[in-house]
Amino acid sequence: MNNETTTQTQTKQLGRPVVEGSKRQMLLAQKAAMLAAGITPKRGRPAVEGSKHQAIIEARKAKLAMGMELKRGRPTVEGSARQMKLARREQLIASGIGIKLGRPKQVKVEVDEMELMND
Repeated sequence: MNNETTTQTQTKQLGRPVVEGSKRQMLLAQKAAMLAAGITPKRGRPAVEGSKHQAIIEARKAKLAMGMELKRGRPTVEGSARQMKLARREQLIASGIGIKLGRPKQVKVEVDEMELMND
């Protein structure tokens, strides 16, 4: 008897089958052809000319071109409790007084076991 065994492996294509004439396959082929020709395909949502967002972008570009400072974020209210607290903190740092960071440590009171038993 011969103990030689032969095994054959079959490969199965994984995933969803590709339909060659589908619209998606045509789009992918067009994009590949554009890339091969050196043309970059369109990406993302197209910009609508004359929209409010486009006007804001143009205004920002104009301000940058003129050298103006662009304001970002929420404006600060001078004289508010938070601004006064921050100014006080800056004064303390400038004067050289150390500011402890974080939460204060808990004060632990040690109680003798003997006192508890006597009560």
